[in-house]
Amino acid sequence: MNTSETLLYFSNKAYGKETSFKIASVITKESANLIHEELRLEDYPGIDISLREKNIDIAIGDILAMTQLYCSKKGKNYNELYMLGCQRAIERCKEKLEGRTGF
Repeated sequence: MNTSETLLYFSNKAYGKETSFKIASVITKESANLIHEELRLEDYPGIDISLREKNIDIAIGDILAMTQLYCSKKGKNYNELYMLGCQRAIERCKEKLEGRTGF
């Protein structure tokens, strides 16, 4: 079993057939945690930096895992979508460099 299949298997065993909406909601919550930690780093420079960075790492890992689980539930290829996202980000950077909207 690959990582995606293992994640889907254990998620189904532990939580049952979660909806893709619920998984997307968890991704949103973890994204908010990431934003919260980044905001704290910006607002309180020099305070609890290692704790904030650890929490950021945890949020990123959770976002990635839940995104992979979401893709598995929806029958989508995580790696292909990741590469598509990277290509789109590169295109937006190029647009920005050309004076167009970009991000």
